Amino acid sequence: MRSVSLSINGEPVINVDIASDAGGADTATVKVFKDITPAKDGLLHLAFQGGPAGFVNALEILPSAPGKMLPIRLTMQENSYRDHSGRIWMADQYFLSGRRSTGRMPIEHVDGAADPELYSKHRFGNFTYSIPVVEGGKYTITLHFAET
Repeated sequence: MRSVSLSINGEPVINVDIASDAGGADTATVKVFKDITPAKDGLLHLAFQGGPAGFVNALEILPSAPGKMLPIRLTMQENSYRDHSGRIWMADQYFLSGRRSTGRMPIEHVDGAADPELYSKHRFGNFTYSIPVVEGGKYTITLHFAET
């Protein structure tokens, strides 16, 4: 299965086999990182590694202080997506390198996902996201994965 290594702002935080973590293939799992502060340049830098096997399906950044900034939600799809709660997930952006899957993943079998459509595409390979946020704040980063 695919192993994903992640660093946030240059600090390693996880190295995980997604299917093992989720309890099997075709099962959604999330990783949540709280109280993350931006780097000195005002960006959150997420670096995914794992060769061609590293991947992510969607990511969400929530500010800890309401009213300072809107949440950032990214799906690895070409177009934005509205989830079952009415939240908008923007199309994949703020990335450098990696590739986005071209085919549609079989989402009807993704267990544990309130919004299986979030898992229909993924960015894979070695890639980074540099996401602009309000300086001085703390953020919760939620990463969505499903080994399909």
